[in-house]
Amino acid sequence: MSNKYSEDQLIEQTCIDIFKNQLQWEIANVYQGETFGAEGTLGRESEADVLLKSRFLKAIQLLNPDLPQQAYETAFEIINSDDATKG
Repeated sequence: MSNKYSEDQLIEQTCIDIFKNQLQWEIANVYQGETFGAEGTLGRESEADVLLKSRFLKAIQLLNPDLPQQAYETAFEIINSDDATKG
């Protein structure tokens, strides 16, 4: 039985609804059944991977098409590093 006052119901499902229905984002709820690796469900190596590298690189290349590949890789490493969240 689901608790209507659970974190899932109050926060996660509410966020999923906003992202999917109001913002028209593609969502993937992979709490159960995700496979990891390059050919996995989302292409991440572990649950610790928050930023999806392949999608990030594809998007940044569309926004900045004339940069060398190393610039995209460096941008990913900076955004994905612990230092990126320090003020």
